[in-house]
Amino acid sequence: SVRFDAAFVQAGVCGPSRMSTYTGRYVGSHGVTWNRVPLPVEQPTLGDYLATAGRKLHLVGKTHVIADTAGLQRLGVAPGSPGWRHHASGGFVEVDRIEGHGPPGAESGYAEYLRAHGYAGADPWTEHVVGANGPDGTTASGWFLRNVHLPARVAEEHSETAYVTGRALRFLAEQGQEPWALHLSYVKPHWPYLAPAPYHRRYTADDMLPVKKRASELDAPHPVVAAYMQMEESQTFARDEVVRQVRPVYMGLIEQLDHHIGRVIQALQDSGQLEHTLIVFTNDHGDYGGDHHLGEKDLFH
Repeated sequence: SVRFDAAFVQAGVCGPSRMSTYTGRYVGSHGVTWNRVPLPVEQPTLGDYLATAGRKLHLVGKTHVIADTAGLQRLGVAPGSPGWRHHASGGFVEVDRIEGHGPPGAESGYAEYLRAHGYAGADPWTEHVVGANGPDGTTASGWFLRNVHLPARVAEEHSETAYVTGRALRFLAEQGQEPWALHLSYVKPHWPYLAPAPYHRRYTADDMLPVKKRASELDAPHPVVAAYMQMEESQTFARDEVVRQVRPVYMGLIEQLDHHIGRVIQALQDSGQLEHTLIVFTNDHGDYGGDHHLGEKDLFH
């Protein structure tokens, strides 16, 4: 294995960072400067490069790709055509696309999967995946870090991470011994930080490294940084009790991810493909988690 210790993400926001990974370009080059900014139609992606070699790049999970509808219309690409779908998918062949920012849409089977496993309702994702049982029996939302200490209602084996893994394992089984390429892109660890049991309490604050911040960072900071420090997520993470609750859950979500990646590696080993498979572990960003008096990840210091 090779570890790249000097590699850095090109943006602290999901979309721009991912587009740099997919295109091999800096943010200022590919033009996706923030989330929900379309990927310009003229930007080739990893899927396009593999296509020139006669290979398809499949997707299970998250991408943040937004179609450049204006560019496609300008080029006369018909909505719904193969060319349109190829670009709208970022060059991927979508097996199951789940972004994790809201209820899964038609591009994912997760909502129906949840209903089939007893999680009823019009929006089982909100009710069970990012919802917990509140003290009065109502749904306690996982958003805004207010209920991070509670376990998600969904059982671990039906969580987003488990579902995405299961869908990837099905894909691998369907390929048999044929050559394949898969972008297995997990949602977690990501807000809302609500972990299923037992991962919501695998760690305590005593297991965490101290927050990296100095009082001097509050003395006459750059105006942009000062503004970031006043944002809700930074103000929330400025409270020690929040940091002591969120960081252990964040680590629990990482441990859950490790477990399910292990399932994929075991499947490759069982099928005899592991020694012939190139596995690239990467991510789009991390979270400040209170470091430098900041929260979330779309800021800088």
